Amino acid sequence: MRYKEVRPTKAMKHGTTLEPVAKKAYVREMKKIHKNFKAAESGLTLYTSKPFIGASADLEVKCDCCGEGLCEMKCQETIKNAKPCEENLTYISNGTLSENHQYFFQVQGQMGILDKKYCDLYIFTFHGNMKIRIKFDKKFWEIMIEKLCWFWDNCIIPEILKPMLDDDEIDNIESEEQEECDSSAKKLLADVNNNAMVPRSKTDQHTGNKNSRRKIKLPKRQNVYPCGKCGLVCAEQPKNYNEESINCDSCKVWYHFVCVGLKEVDQGSEWMCYSCKSED
Repeated sequence: MRYKEVRPTKAMKHGTTLEPVAKKAYVREMKKIHKNFKAAESGLTLYTSKPFIGASADLEVKCDCCGEGLCEMKCQETIKNAKPCEENLTYISNGTLSENHQYFFQVQGQMGILDKKYCDLYIFTFHGNMKIRIKFDKKFWEIMIEKLCWFWDNCIIPEILKPMLDDDEIDNIESEEQEECDSSAKKLLADVNNNAMVPRSKTDQHTGNKNSRRKIKLPKRQNVYPCGKCGLVCAEQPKNYNEESINCDSCKVWYHFVCVGLKEVDQGSEWMCYSCKSED
């Protein structure tokens, strides 16, 4: 719909970088306490009766003792230097996830769409983890479905059917509150609808007219590599020994030399962290 692309924040980069490590830790932990535990990556799944609704869980899991379920990973940048606990996670109280928090809506939607009975919310940092099991709430899901259908009919469908807007028009619409659209925004949308059938001239389409589309240049995305020991970011261009780091050839996690007691490594040689060596 030609809206501006979301730029990844520092917190988003931190989460996507740590997610593979968190998945590995979760599976290793669950295999110790669940019989025949298995986990698999989950792609996009569409809701059968309403295929415009979909979800993508982090992991689909199953075991002989609990049956089939899901796992949702959370690697929060705000607590990267601490162990997850109720003191630093305001949405966790008495071992349960708040029903008013967005994570509760997220996992209930995933369970409803993928037809699972439970979902493990796994909060991970290099200093520890916390696992909260959430059961599927059928009544909550039925209310969610009703609201999602309303949002599709009243917000998404009109956006798809409307003609493409100019960049300035998009900026104006994005600045308005979705629930309280003032008279100027309504007039703008009315003008667009009235002129929906007016074709653009060849001059506008091919000669680079000032009213034609302009390309938006976004900065190149950069990955963040936190140390698997201390949790601090490993520098891409180290300036001294304290900033030198190495990548584990097995789990692909980065570590500072000082954190793992390394002085130097032969170029081209393989290196594995302590956790991966223990598994072997």
